[in-house]
Amino acid sequence: MDSVPPNAGLAGDDQDDRSTGRAAESRPGSGEDALMDVQLRGLAQLFEIGLAMAGALGRVATAQAVSVGEVKAFAGTDMALAFGRMTKAMGQIMLLQQETAKLRASHAERARKQFRQERKRAAERAVREIVVKAEPGLKPQQLKARLSDFFIRYDDYDDYRDGTFEEVVARICRDLGITPDLEMLKRVAEARAVEPEPPAPPPAAGPPPWNEPVKPTAPAEEPYVVVTSPAGFRVRQPLDSPHLRPGGVGPP
Repeated sequence: MDSVPPNAGLAGDDQDDRSTGRAAESRPGSGEDALMDVQLRGLAQLFEIGLAMAGALGRVATAQAVSVGEVKAFAGTDMALAFGRMTKAMGQIMLLQQETAKLRASHAERARKQFRQERKRAAERAVREIVVKAEPGLKPQQLKARLSDFFIRYDDYDDYRDGTFEEVVARICRDLGITPDLEMLKRVAEARAVEPEPPAPPPAAGPPPWNEPVKPTAPAEEPYVVVTSPAGFRVRQPLDSPHLRPGGVGPP
């Protein structure tokens, strides 16, 4: 008979936690990553447009324009003023790119730390249950002291990140010198598993490149036909009109 209740906790454990409940998975949502990817693609497109405009401006200003269109585009332009404004705009775009990239990296690091912390807490609870089952003679104070001291030392970042949650728990048990029952290990790991989030779905396709020719689209079909009324006037008749003959060729 076990002398230690299953929820005899480590320091800081939530005593209301139960082995059948899954650990909370409140890591930041992957939607933020997808949004930042879209923003970075848009900024990159703006930067390409700026480079193209700067190149055209430079060619016109130095009398090296290769097309009449470039000359017309900058006709009457104050070159110095245009150059200053373009330089400022390009600098702002580059700054936004850098800040967005830093934000994405910071978001990823925060998610990794939170994932590790959640796995660590869940692993402590799972291992506690296994130890109680494997060594029923341990008293609550002995269990708490043994596991608390162990987890203070067991703070290897990769040990909590690498592998499935079941592998993490099995690795900790091995380091404790415990050989858990395989069914017990599987049950506890499934109940408390904190697994990495699935990869974010690919972001929706953005607008086509700014310099890609727009393909002409077929005109929409008109929702009416032109018919001749009994009085001899040409009028529009909606296609769903009840006054059309079967086949839609004119009024009855």
